[in-house]
Amino acid sequence: MASRWAANKPDLSADSELLRNVYHKSAVDLLSMRIVKEINGEQVVLLAAGMPWFLTIFGRDALVTAYQSITCGPDVARVRR
Repeated sequence: MASRWAANKPDLSADSELLRNVYHKSAVDLLSMRIVKEINGEQVVLLAAGMPWFLTIFGRDALVTAYQSITCGPDVARVRR
């Protein structure tokens, strides 16, 4: 699932190498914060916080990050009922 997200994220084309590097590093960091769990037989992606000391789910932080990164893939912002 992580490699699918990385492959499907929007590409950035810019003249600035610094901007390209920041975008790439941000995508790698976002990918490293994902926790994949299985709940009721369905794979669920959650965004965690607290790295590098501890990795856990913070509701508000996960929601804000999911909404801010929805253009990189809707999986992290998908509502489950």
